[in-house]
Amino acid sequence: MTSRIIANVADFDVTRILQRKLATGEKDLAFKRYARWVKRTKAKGGRLTVHKPDEDVSIEDVFSAVSTFECDVCIIDYVSLLSGTDGDDGWQKLGAISRVGKINAEKTHRVNVLLAQLSDEGKIRYARAMTEHSTNSWTWSASLEEREKEVGRIKIGQPKARNSKSFPFEQGFHWSRMKMVDVEQSSADVGGIATPMKNLADV
Repeated sequence: MTSRIIANVADFDVTRILQRKLATGEKDLAFKRYARWVKRTKAKGGRLTVHKPDEDVSIEDVFSAVSTFECDVCIIDYVSLLSGTDGDDGWQKLGAISRVGKINAEKTHRVNVLLAQLSDEGKIRYARAMTEHSTNSWTWSASLEEREKEVGRIKIGQPKARNSKSFPFEQGFHWSRMKMVDVEQSSADVGGIATPMKNLADV
């Protein structure tokens, strides 16, 4: 996660950072820019804390642990790695986890982001209930063709958008820099949304 953030804020290739292939001068510049980002973030009252438990944990365990950080946003990557989600009734457990996440968010006035893997068809694996229990749900899957570009295009569906209009949209992504960019930057001939998309809520 730190390497990805350094790639983003320092504008370096994340693969070169992960493989420790930055030259000495590049490494110094990368950490200088990262330190500057940390300082700016802290000055605004923010921080990023990565909590990686060394044992099998439940959704309740996660929320109990992060409560000490008094965070505004909690991102769980992935919910399918939490305890109790394996087995034949895993899809039911994922739905229950989503419900706990929503209740906890309302109780703590926090945004809880639950990440889940998609099937090849672009649907949340085993857990339609996750979308039903969520306030907002975004789904996306980048094609191999787009991932091979320097800046690729991601099609994002919104199966759920409570209190707002649900519509699909496109987002550009600079893969090596871990940056979201305008979709127009994904190729020279793109002048907006390239192809009309069906909202995944209607599929």
